[in-house]
Amino acid sequence: MVREGRVLISVATDPDFGADYSVTAYDVGAQVSDASSGGAVKVRVGHGFAAGDKFIVGTDTTKFKVVDSVTSVLLTLSAGTTVSVAKDDLLVNLGQDTGTSTPSFVDSRGAGYPLSIYTDMDYSTVVTNSTLTTDTYGKYRYYHKGIPRWELVRTGTTPIALYTDTGPGDMTGPDASTDNAIVRWDGSNGDTAQNSVVTISDTGATAGITTINVAGTATMAAINASGLVAAAAAVTVGTTLGVTGTSTLAAVNASGLVAAAGAMTVGTTLVVTGTSTLTGGIVGGIPRNVGTWQPPTATPGTYKQPVTTEMYVGSIFVPSNMTVTGIQYLIGTATPTTQKVIAALYNAAGTKVAASVVGGTTMTGTPSIKQQLAFTGGTYAAVGPAWYFIGLMFNTATAALFAAIPPVGDVGSGVVGGTIGSLTAVTPPSSITAPTTFTSSVVPIASIY
Repeated sequence: MVREGRVLISVATDPDFGADYSVTAYDVGAQVSDASSGGAVKVRVGHGFAAGDKFIVGTDTTKFKVVDSVTSVLLTLSAGTTVSVAKDDLLVNLGQDTGTSTPSFVDSRGAGYPLSIYTDMDYSTVVTNSTLTTDTYGKYRYYHKGIPRWELVRTGTTPIALYTDTGPGDMTGPDASTDNAIVRWDGSNGDTAQNSVVTISDTGATAGITTINVAGTATMAAINASGLVAAAAAVTVGTTLGVTGTSTLAAVNASGLVAAAGAMTVGTTLVVTGTSTLTGGIVGGIPRNVGTWQPPTATPGTYKQPVTTEMYVGSIFVPSNMTVTGIQYLIGTATPTTQKVIAALYNAAGTKVAASVVGGTTMTGTPSIKQQLAFTGGTYAAVGPAWYFIGLMFNTATAALFAAIPPVGDVGSGVVGGTIGSLTAVTPPSSITAPTTFTSSVVPIASIY
């Protein structure tokens, strides 16, 4: 910023140009708030003094004092010194003046002090001791960085005028700034600005924000076209996320469910209004007697000799979430020798969710006992309440099984046939058409365990 001024003097009652007068730019001084006579001066808030600075009262060099310490409203003088001031007197801040009993108007800190002003607009050449000399027409000019300042006009060592209104420049700032950056206050004096890494584009896009701390209630404007607040990474809530009204969570997967990459922990209570669908089972608790049929005797149902191209299917109802290890079924009246069996579990839509070993497991034991077939790949977390289907396949027609006679279940049970193929070469079908009616004497007596 540029400062241009002119010194006018009175010669024989007529105004004339003040040529060859000295003009020094000083830091803001202070204004006296109460008349006093002693070792301290009460001043108004907003002064520019620091400990070690010196001052004169107005243009009176006989009142040249050293400031020992400062507060926002008080200047304490060096030990053993006093000064008499009137209310509204102006104290000129001479900075680190080299004078002892009278001011020298030279700062002991060297060039650029008491205030940095420049001879050119690119701020490359500092004015020595912040002092200029007026030209033939009393004019002077210098450049500054918008800093607040006072000017003292002198002829030699005699001050003749004090300019406290030096034009615009109460706010100061850096030499350069980032385009579109938000201006921030620097310090607490209310007159110095600084640059920022947060920017706002001409279209309103904001960038550079890392953390938003909200005190009280916060209303977030829609960030995307759907009116949803989008986060590029994880959103962390300190303690509580409170929602007033309806809250819509964006669908994470194709089913419209919110998916978690890892475990989701609820502190004490999870309150759900309406229908809640859980996507995983609850670990622990082995189901008992959840099957197509509950045997009342050792030889219930009816004997069935399987066909190698068929799968025998029965519906079961799982009443709650549970961990399932495998499928157990009741062997028929024939004694197993080398026959093999495969078991599979299907959900209500007919999609396979678990199965025993590929190629089958050799049937063991004697007639009319149960055999357990564990799932490969570990246990399965069944979601309940829901309907499921148990399916059994055999590699020979001699391996018998017991089948239920009365109608059982509401979903349906029957036979899936025609596409099974050789048991030793295939796995159970990845999906089946879930039966909707009960077919007598082909539903295996089986359950999950």
